[in-house]
Amino acid sequence: AEVSLQNAVDSSLHKGFGFAGIKMNLGVVSSDLSQSTEANNMYDEAYADISSNESGSALAPQIYYNQAWEAYKQTNDTLVSNKANLVVAHSMANDYLKAKAYILLGALATDDENYPDAREKFRSAIDLDTDGPVGQIAVDNLASISRPQITEEPVSQFLCEGDSIMLKIEVFGESPYTFHWYQGEDLIKTITAAVDSIIIQEFDATNDGD
Repeated sequence: AEVSLQNAVDSSLHKGFGFAGIKMNLGVVSSDLSQSTEANNMYDEAYADISSNESGSALAPQIYYNQAWEAYKQTNDTLVSNKANLVVAHSMANDYLKAKAYILLGALATDDENYPDAREKFRSAIDLDTDGPVGQIAVDNLASISRPQITEEPVSQFLCEGDSIMLKIEVFGESPYTFHWYQGEDLIKTITAAVDSIIIQEFDATNDGD
């Protein structure tokens, strides 16, 4: 496929706008072969061909997305953000392409542990591709960062009679959370809170046990 595309580039009878699509596709092939430098060169050449009509070119947001994806593979977060936001803002980008860009932006926010922003980006992708494959990826990603997960368990402590105890739990996910505190099988406290940690201070020696 790479040889065929390269031959098409070399033997093309016309250059300019129509030539850009071949260059972009050659960049995709290079990307699939993990040839990042070659891929970016092709994307740059494709963009140069359509730059004079960038705002009216449906190819422009596709090039931006491909550049964003290549940058994501190379962990160039700044370039990912820049190119993905260009896709989202471009008037010629279709909803499917915008959804893919939001997935990348959501992934960046997740990597930065900016979960409110990540959830917003994944929800935008779902809105744009509700029943499609990209929308489903966004649904899965949203669930993975919204499902409560205990990140710090209460720590066992030894007390003298009459002492109090502070138990702390930290939770990652989308608040608010409802915490149920038990001693053995007995429910001793239920609290709903919109924070990621909670402290209980109502224990003494009579509460010995789990």
